[in-house]
Amino acid sequence: MVTYILTKELAQKALAMIRPSIEAILGTELVGGRKDFYIAVFDLGTDDILADDVYGDRPRWEYPYDKIAGSKGTIATRTGLTTRDVQVNAPWLYQKSDTRYVGSVTEHGLVVAGSGLANHWDETIGWWVLSAIQGLCREFIAKIDDDTAPDFFE
Repeated sequence: MVTYILTKELAQKALAMIRPSIEAILGTELVGGRKDFYIAVFDLGTDDILADDVYGDRPRWEYPYDKIAGSKGTIATRTGLTTRDVQVNAPWLYQKSDTRYVGSVTEHGLVVAGSGLANHWDETIGWWVLSAIQGLCREFIAKIDDDTAPDFFE
């Protein structure tokens, strides 16, 4: 359910904005030297990926980080909760095929999921991307300069 505001292009722009921050921590002691990471923005209300970004040499990844992130995103989409919230506060919401890893975030239907780092970093980066999307959407709204939406001030 791509909206006229949350588009693939906007999601890609948010990922690009956050990329330098992700690259700054990959390979460092902070993330245990890990260099492989996957992050995805999900289309609203679906398991479909709206935009994603890949770090490291995907064919040489130790694990299928894209599939793990996909499962994390599915959990968040289905429950409306972050995977941390499901794991800690509502584990009865897990289904048999769900990953038990933390690393997806969600707010008001928007879901971002990451995989490849320690779960707290997967989650942190997800919040970075989600916040960038929120900012870009707010900027979009602030720049609307037409008469297509009533403002009720006339």
